[in-house]
Amino acid sequence: MPRYFFNVLDGRSMPDLDGVVLSDAASARREAVRLCAGILNDAPDELGEVWRMEVLDEADTLMFTLNFSLRPGGRL
Repeated sequence: MPRYFFNVLDGRSMPDLDGVVLSDAASARREAVRLCAGILNDAPDELGEVWRMEVLDEADTLMFTLNFSLRPGGRL
């Protein structure tokens, strides 16, 4: 099974050096959402106003990115 890496970037790099072995890209997507939810729940003030999680495969290919930004007041 492939290994996926979940790197967090918010002006500084927080690389995932170990990765997680998962069955496929769909499982990696679910894991990325779960990890981001945990970050938002457990440590919302530890990241900057703009941050992202990049998910890479074993070949260091970017599979997808989850982007987050804090927008005070107003509408989207």
